[in-house]
Amino acid sequence: MMLSQPSAFAHIPNESLVPCMSRHIERHALCGLNPNAPLHDKRSRKEAPRAPVDSPDDVSNLGKMARRVYKTQLRKDSETLPPANYLGTFANSAGVSCRMQPEITEKGRMILVDWLVDVYSKFGLSSRTFALAMSLQDRYLERVQTPLQKLQLVGVVAMMLAAKYEEVWPPEIVRWRDVAAKTYDIPTIVATERQFLTVLNFKVGGPTPLTFLERALHACRHEAGEGSCPRDLARLQTLSFMVYELASHRLCHSLKASEFGLAVVSVARSALGMPPWSSTLTDVTELPPPNSAATEFVRSACRDVLSVQKLRSVRNKYANTKLVELLEGVLSFGIVEAP
Repeated sequence: MMLSQPSAFAHIPNESLVPCMSRHIERHALCGLNPNAPLHDKRSRKEAPRAPVDSPDDVSNLGKMARRVYKTQLRKDSETLPPANYLGTFANSAGVSCRMQPEITEKGRMILVDWLVDVYSKFGLSSRTFALAMSLQDRYLERVQTPLQKLQLVGVVAMMLAAKYEEVWPPEIVRWRDVAAKTYDIPTIVATERQFLTVLNFKVGGPTPLTFLERALHACRHEAGEGSCPRDLARLQTLSFMVYELASHRLCHSLKASEFGLAVVSVARSALGMPPWSSTLTDVTELPPPNSAATEFVRSACRDVLSVQKLRSVRNKYANTKLVELLEGVLSFGIVEAP
């Protein structure tokens, strides 16, 4: 089937538009909308009362299908070990202390992550892309010894692979070359991408902290009920994402993805004066409350990042008039100390 293309999409092949159109129709069908109506046609949208979490009528979370997908991610998380501490030291067979990454330090990784926050924000990529990039980057570095001059290349390729996996229209490879100031040419980026996939055995996807963070936020929306203030829920969501980006600067080698993600939500809820946890969160996430070690790691990571003046990507991203109160709430609660 050949689709007629408007002039604005003349450069896009016909076959590239078919999956996008299929997703457009499927999204409308799942939400009970007219698939032939445009997205901006409010007359085609039917307001439905709030349904219980994971019920078949809960079109916002696609009911049973969302629960099945989440259970799969939960099972994978239980079978996956946290990333190895490739920045630490270990004893080799001769009993000599050595490091997996002799040239990469905790500070170097923090600088790289801070730059990647700036890159994914400027490219307009989703938070899921950023979370998957962090996972790919750590999984690669725990297996391959990398010189310091190639650390930025690893970050670029990890973000590029994550964008291909998560985004509908990922940036072209030329943009990835340019964002690194053309330090690496296209053949080098492609060769590193091939090495990435080989090392990871082409296993790109998997649970990330954002998987469980979003699940917990979904439970918070239903816990609040119809009478809740949308602004309060928006503040909680934005603060959770901000805390996650701050905490991601530190290598989390002692927590699983689920523990990390739920600890972020717990810290964000506490910062806004809410109870850190509730029975609804336990029922929906099917996980116990995060322990004190997990929440303390998140607080400590936020404190470390905000105390370094050069790490300003997250601070600048949320330093606008609508989000400054959220940042002040984090500081006043004591998650981090004011510099």
